[in-house]
Amino acid sequence: LARTREVRSPRIRGAMRRVAARDEDERRRSARAEERRIEEETALVAAIDARAVSGSNLAEAPPEYRKCLSMLREIAREGRWPPTAGARLRYLRSPRGGGREGLTSPAAPSLKMDAGAGIVSSSFSGDAVQAGSFAVANEDAHDGGRGALPAGNRLFPELASVVFELERDLLGYILPGFRRPSTHCAIDRNVEYVPRVDGRGGGGSSATTLVVGMGDYAGGELVVEGNDGDAPRVLDVRYHPVLGTPLWTNAFGGERYSLTWFTPVGAEAGGEDERAEALAKQHDSFHLPSFPPLAFRRNSTDALVVSEILDPGRCAYELPLPPPASSAASCNDDDDPLWEDGFSLDGHDAVLDVGAHIGVFARYALGRGARRVVAYEPEPGNLDLLRRNISPRGKGRDREDGGGGGNGGEDGGALRPPPEVEIHAAAVSQGAEAEGDDGHGYADLVLARNRNDGTLNTWRHSLERHCSYVDREEDALPSSSQEGRLTRKRVRVMPLL
Repeated sequence: LARTREVRSPRIRGAMRRVAARDEDERRRSARAEERRIEEETALVAAIDARAVSGSNLAEAPPEYRKCLSMLREIAREGRWPPTAGARLRYLRSPRGGGREGLTSPAAPSLKMDAGAGIVSSSFSGDAVQAGSFAVANEDAHDGGRGALPAGNRLFPELASVVFELERDLLGYILPGFRRPSTHCAIDRNVEYVPRVDGRGGGGSSATTLVVGMGDYAGGELVVEGNDGDAPRVLDVRYHPVLGTPLWTNAFGGERYSLTWFTPVGAEAGGEDERAEALAKQHDSFHLPSFPPLAFRRNSTDALVVSEILDPGRCAYELPLPPPASSAASCNDDDDPLWEDGFSLDGHDAVLDVGAHIGVFARYALGRGARRVVAYEPEPGNLDLLRRNISPRGKGRDREDGGGGGNGGEDGGALRPPPEVEIHAAAVSQGAEAEGDDGHGYADLVLARNRNDGTLNTWRHSLERHCSYVDREEDALPSSSQEGRLTRKRVRVMPLL
């Protein structure tokens, strides 16, 4: 610890200052590039708007789309378009380079109705100003055991039914018998997808994402991932459904709706829990035969932790070697780069795990040869599983006073001694905290909300003083399974140094 304080920490702080300086230079360059992009895009959109207003290249909606389009337009006209969930705001923006601020504008557009038929006509009469994105789930395909349906189903139950009826109709003549109905659909209005490569369509969905555009607009082509490493494809999706992984949306003018049907990865091929269980069994049998089986909670984000750490060859917390063209100077400005050889858990005798969750990373480290683990975890539910998971035969002891260590049980016949396991029921934070009667510091731990589909959140927690999670009104949440008031737990806090 003394060497960490006196040598490594100053070196890391120096590297962070250099990184911050480079980031600031990059931010300035990006800001200038964004200004130029907005100027160019504004000119492009003006030209596109002229085409849209004149009716150039606009056609009446085909019959199979009209009911769904009419319902979407009615929601927008009445100012009932719901707010966009924070997670989706990361890769959406309103058109014209306006950023995210316009995604929940309350103003309503002017639209025309056909007399008697109740169907909105295809004539465009001005920019539709409400913009945003929300999701609905297919009640026929949704796994009820995973929690409540998205808020979109509660707000617009008839629309949800119509949306998936439309998907069935489209699949019937595009790919009959090839693809099962989706479990979810993202419904967008007057938004652009910003360039991104997330490896999955719809922000974590299956590779067979189905996308279609509707409404009176010009431009707005969808750029989708190419096949087998080919260059991205630019596709007109206005009443032309396509399969693919969306990457971004080209500029458009007019009134644009899009439907993106998808099935989350966890709902495919047995689900997140089954995949996590298979990974855990494979790792345990080979690396940790003297330990109890990894215990984790079903229908929770525990499975995500297992997958990101135990997926063979892809542990999220190891760094591969840099490419040959990368030099020490490019990693750092001095003669002692931090990660010139990448980072692996091989060859480390001891592991410090701050925020140890249920112990998956610690188990991974033990399986790679670590002989001592020092783990800190404040959340009681996680702590119970941590105690069970990182001690041989589940007999590890806690250290509440910050010293010493415990080790558990026999080693199942192995030649080496059992690892030393030290568990602290505490959060780690520098600085003054409220003092308890026992002389320890205490603070409130804020637990983030469960996932929109009802999956229990077990790892997104933060001390109140560092927290970005906020209380919200119940009607502003994307799912009825979520609560406006966040859960807070009083936990022990201790400094690392």
